[in-house]
Amino acid sequence: MSSSRAQHRLYIALAVAILLFALLLRLRGLDTTGLWGDQAFTLNTAMRWVNGGAPALAATKTSVRFRHPPPL
Repeated sequence: MSSSRAQHRLYIALAVAILLFALLLRLRGLDTTGLWGDQAFTLNTAMRWVNGGAPALAATKTSVRFRHPPPL
């Protein structure tokens, strides 16, 4: 009977460990925001300029062929 009780406790401990691991994976990086390709490009261009690089001088073309100034 004590073997059954020990096995039950092992299963409970294993289930709790799996749930805690799942919670850790779910909450990891929850405060961050993912970037899409165009946002990553804009951020990279801005960070290069902030860190002493040349400002972006090229404009971007939209889908309706209007030109926008650099997003800086």
